[in-house]
Amino acid sequence: MDGLFSTVLRMSLTAGLVILAVLAARAVLRLAGAPRKYAYVLWAVVLFRLLCPLAPEGPVSPLPAPEAAAALVEGWADDYVGTTATFFDNTPEFQAAVEAGLPVQSGGYVVTASDGVSPPATAGEVLFPWLAAAWLAGAAVLLLRGAISHRRLRRRLVGAVRLEGNVYQADHISTPFVMGLFKPRIYLPSGLGEGERGYILRHERTHIKRLDHLWKLLAFLALALHWFNPLVWVAFTLAGRDMEASCDEAVLRRTAGDIRAEYAQSILRLAAGRPSSATPLAFGAGDAKDRIRTVLRWKKPARWLAALGAAAAALVIAALAVNPASGDPMGRSYRTAEMLYADQRYSFSYTEETAPQYSVTGTGELLSRAPSEDEWTYLGEFTEISWSRERRYALFDALTCRAQEAMDQVARMWRLDTFDQNGTLYLLMETRRGAALLGVGYDRPEGESIRWLFRLRADGEPAEVPAGAGEWTASGSFAYVLQPGEQAVSERPVVLTEEAPDFCYQTTWSLGSMAVQVGLAAEDGTEYLPEFAGGSARGVFRNLPPGSYRVVVRSSTRNLRYAETTTVPLEVTGAIAFTARDA
Repeated sequence: MDGLFSTVLRMSLTAGLVILAVLAARAVLRLAGAPRKYAYVLWAVVLFRLLCPLAPEGPVSPLPAPEAAAALVEGWADDYVGTTATFFDNTPEFQAAVEAGLPVQSGGYVVTASDGVSPPATAGEVLFPWLAAAWLAGAAVLLLRGAISHRRLRRRLVGAVRLEGNVYQADHISTPFVMGLFKPRIYLPSGLGEGERGYILRHERTHIKRLDHLWKLLAFLALALHWFNPLVWVAFTLAGRDMEASCDEAVLRRTAGDIRAEYAQSILRLAAGRPSSATPLAFGAGDAKDRIRTVLRWKKPARWLAALGAAAAALVIAALAVNPASGDPMGRSYRTAEMLYADQRYSFSYTEETAPQYSVTGTGELLSRAPSEDEWTYLGEFTEISWSRERRYALFDALTCRAQEAMDQVARMWRLDTFDQNGTLYLLMETRRGAALLGVGYDRPEGESIRWLFRLRADGEPAEVPAGAGEWTASGSFAYVLQPGEQAVSERPVVLTEEAPDFCYQTTWSLGSMAVQVGLAAEDGTEYLPEFAGGSARGVFRNLPPGSYRVVVRSSTRNLRYAETTTVPLEVTGAIAFTARDA
């Protein structure tokens, strides 16, 4: 249920923006004197957004990307509630928290509840279940109220007399209305004059022709689903007014002679005792004052005004019914538009003019070159990742306001590791507004960091990848849980040849103070197993003797900070690739 509630929240956030846009467009149409039916048709896009979790992409849309609403809801769910404690890896509390199974955050710290060993509570765990239950209860109450009102109304129709076709007369109702889904009927109260009955029937038949009885039912279901959103109540009320007023205009347009005074009098007389919003379309429904004003001021619109209203409504619906085209930053070349962050620990830095140019292929391969160079250098291929806001913050030595604002806007992220001596790391980011950011930094034993953060500006088509660049002949990944002193050996061999003598590896493990060996073991027993600490390791073995090898990951019994031995098991994950590069 929590997942469904989160989906409804995302839909409601997007629909709220659509409602605000429709309110603005509706005000312009009314100010211009356009026929009311064009204001009414605008609400169709609101109904679509309230009921459909997916929408097509379009070239033009004033709405933010759907990831924006998702990121906002996820941000609420990830917020800690209650008292928390933070411990860094040079404290005994850190060791105790890790041994209790808490994950180590990027930056070498853990976040716990107040007791120091339990996971911190989040809004998604504590509040969302209660909010979801309240949402479901509210929707159920609204639907039940509608069902009861509908049943009571049906009881008042007992004994209704058929006048003609689908038209019936009932003695216990005070206003005409349409009832029924697939075979709608028109019910009239007793005592209507012949002339009054004629235009009232035209009004109700217009409802049936436009399928308003179905649209109103869907609108009520949307209201029940999003009852917590005040903008949805506003939309439901105004859509009902526009529906009735547009029907009134249709009757006036199709009736010979001027019946405005009589028609307005009927609206006023039949406005009392109308059914609830959940029940069928009633002639007396809507805002009587608004309808009477519309009727008395009505005049046949000029053709150009009707055409302009139709075009404006179609344009608004087309723009609001689609999501903006994916801001996927792949498939473009870039220049630096703005330097958002530069780590002050380093003496050298770029400017917007001297920063490298970058190119990202459609398949996510990154190339770079200096502004004065013509040749592109291949750097590697991006992999999409999902990082929390706190982990993004931890990338910065001193989180500036501009860097924090940029990280708050991130909707999607991709990572590229170059496996060079510096552990150079590239992080490509797409913001909720469709902007592209590139973080350049390092992944070292003490943690990941960003040295520069650029906001990129598109600058043409992507560069071509040099032939053979970055092509590894084979790759793989592994995930082990190792007891102290235990090792894991890959089942599949790694075969290196004279033409392909390089082996690339990247490894992370759960407890940074533990030592881990990772590398290769040849069939003759020769081992290439450097030892690492700090929670991560990366590197490249170059020009190894040709032959068959096995990947070996070995956990030490040594805790480098707290004791000579440990009993804590390690979760070790990694990726490997092997072949020669055409660098």
